[in-house]
Amino acid sequence: MGDGRPGDAVEAYGRSVEEAVRAVLLQLGVRAEDAEVSVLDEGARGWLGLGARPARARARRLNKGEAAERFLRRLATLVGSPLRVEVSVPGSGAEDGWSVDVQSDDPGRWIGRHGRGVDALQLLCEVAAARASGDRRRLSLDMGGYRGRRTQVLEATARRMADAAKRLGREVALEPMPAADRRVVHAAVQGIPGVRTESTGEEPRRHVIIVPDGVRAQVGHG
Repeated sequence: MGDGRPGDAVEAYGRSVEEAVRAVLLQLGVRAEDAEVSVLDEGARGWLGLGARPARARARRLNKGEAAERFLRRLATLVGSPLRVEVSVPGSGAEDGWSVDVQSDDPGRWIGRHGRGVDALQLLCEVAAARASGDRRRLSLDMGGYRGRRTQVLEATARRMADAAKRLGREVALEPMPAADRRVVHAAVQGIPGVRTESTGEEPRRHVIIVPDGVRAQVGHG
């Protein structure tokens, strides 16, 4: 499993459909919500033992993308806010992972301040899908293109604040932000001569400072 293709299907028999389904799920070692199950034969009791046949079921374990989509749809039903989910199958490279694009008529409800909502949603989806599929490759989740827009805003802010730090000749502090956003700022400033970045503070108040070369930062950092 975990290569983007459906897992190998297994079959099992039982005296009833319920028993056959339980048996096939036991073979896979997963719960019903983590598998695609189909009943191949409902079986027959026969008459006086004649013509009797067992029920037969088939199942396969969901791949990570399918598990992620199923998790998100269940969550959307619970929350009462419909989601449209599109999953991209990863490539063959060792670093390739699953990409999940989610659309909502009320994206702000899911994204949250500075994307903390969509970050939490990605983490929950990753944990649920990895457990269901056994696939440990990374999973990235975006909500309506939010991450791309957020990256553009952060890069523009980083360049503007870097210019201010050089012009003023002192450090400039950005607002607290999640680790993923801080990484974007660090990367954006890395290519600007004359300034450097440092992170300071404790979560959730940890933030980036931009410091001109030759100036010692006035705050502690980690």
